[in-house]
Amino acid sequence: MIQKTPCMGTCPEYEMMIFENRRVVIEAKQHLPIKGKYKGELSEQTYEGLIEKFEESDFFEFEDRYTSNITDMPTTYLTYRSGDKAKKIMDYHGAPKALKDLENEVHGLIDQISWTEVKED
Repeated sequence: MIQKTPCMGTCPEYEMMIFENRRVVIEAKQHLPIKGKYKGELSEQTYEGLIEKFEESDFFEFEDRYTSNITDMPTTYLTYRSGDKAKKIMDYHGAPKALKDLENEVHGLIDQISWTEVKED
């Protein structure tokens, strides 16, 4: 899962979950091409490539939090589960390049997925 919080500018704000069956659900709140709840699906190749990138990054070795005294930055929360292990990382500022690359990889999926709006009753 990835979650991005707002900032005072035009930072995207959303929560997106990717499931093992390659289904993706997003709640897009602001500053994205879509707004509201949507669902989509990743190709098997895209999903497997994403998992590979998480594994190659040694995700479970990153710190749990990256923060600083700078103000008005968006916060990114990135969660990954593999087997019986799970980790959630908070990145406000100062994360290593390998983690930023993962965040950008997951965020980039927004423009690759064919989204279908989820109608609320």
